[in-house]
Amino acid sequence: MLREPGEKALIGHIVPWIYSNTAEAYEEDNDMDELINELTMLAEEQIFNDHDNALKKEKERRQKKINDERRKAEELRLQQEKLRKEKEEQKKKEDLQKLNADVDQQIIEKGEMRNEILSQPITNIHGNFQAKPTVGVLGGLIGQLAISLTAAIQTLGNDEFLNEKTAYKFFAILVSDILKSESYELFLAANLEKMVLEKGGKLDELNLLDEETTERFIEEYKATSGGDGLLNKFVNSFDKYGINNEILKLIVNSLMRIIFLKFTDKAIQGKQGNARKKLKFMTLPENFTHDPNKPQAIVRIRIPLNRSQDEEGSQNSKEDNPPEDNKDIDIPQEEDKEKEENKEEDVKVYPELEYEDKVLAVTPITENLYVYVTHQAAARELRNQICEFVKEHYEDEFADVNLEDMLKKVEELAVTAENDFMQMFNDIPTFDYEKN
Repeated sequence: MLREPGEKALIGHIVPWIYSNTAEAYEEDNDMDELINELTMLAEEQIFNDHDNALKKEKERRQKKINDERRKAEELRLQQEKLRKEKEEQKKKEDLQKLNADVDQQIIEKGEMRNEILSQPITNIHGNFQAKPTVGVLGGLIGQLAISLTAAIQTLGNDEFLNEKTAYKFFAILVSDILKSESYELFLAANLEKMVLEKGGKLDELNLLDEETTERFIEEYKATSGGDGLLNKFVNSFDKYGINNEILKLIVNSLMRIIFLKFTDKAIQGKQGNARKKLKFMTLPENFTHDPNKPQAIVRIRIPLNRSQDEEGSQNSKEDNPPEDNKDIDIPQEEDKEKEENKEEDVKVYPELEYEDKVLAVTPITENLYVYVTHQAAARELRNQICEFVKEHYEDEFADVNLEDMLKKVEELAVTAENDFMQMFNDIPTFDYEKN
């Protein structure tokens, strides 16, 4: 077939060239598509990453905002809590100062300084809830007898000298002749009073009750300390103090039988009668408006201490003006105990001054106040007199016992008992007055 030169050139050169360039262009186009696809994927990945980063940053921002708000809220709460505690502490301080002032004015300043300590009416530290001047000792007569006789037993080394057969005689003579107070009041709960009244009896004529009621009364009194919650609390701690529980039972049983005139020893009938007149039951007054188990404070009337001349201005003597240091005794909290224990070695101990045979009898109950009152000198004098009579009455048994050793033992036991007992009331402010 004849072809034109132009056609030949077209077929021979131009078409192959077109094919070649078209193929190259196609390949380049494919490469471009791949590049575009790759770029698109990279772009999408970047977009996704940017989105994720944006979400993460936003989440972190929001979390930071939440954390900041929580932190600020916690800081505000802590600040408010601190302010609240400061206000509470300030109010407690003000309330304590007011209570201290009320005790000064209504209890201490209205007290009566009386001669002959042991001639005054001796009661438990709640004063048997009576609105009259009394002299309070821990546990009353029963508590102090238990401490004193336990000390005597520990000094002697045995308790054989004191038993059911001889105890009533010892107690009858002790209360009748040795202890000079005209009355030793024992608290009596309403249920025990009711037991007597239901049988047509009277508290001052208990010896007229029938035998069955008498035994029921005595057993109930021994089991509950006559319904005296404070005495019962003290009694329940006797093991801790090393006080002999069996001696307590002997004391209560003997005193009850003296009151009920159940002993017939003619040799001491007169003394038993005198002792019975001194032992008086007191019940809760109908007009008593306070909670018997919740005193507002504990007032300790203590023997004055002999401080050095340069420290006399800070004595808590209360004789002229209320001293600055006449405040409550702070009972250390748990976290402060170690610090307080470490400070004990640095505490200055002052010797006691010699005191006169006088005592400040106070009324522990007013219209607005109800406090426990302890008289250190009265309790000591009572214990010492009991110990002296133990040695005198049981002369043969205590012939080789030094009285000073016995008195030292009874003082150690009494201090331990009082300190431990007061710890039960560590939420109640304690005011100390150095007055005899």
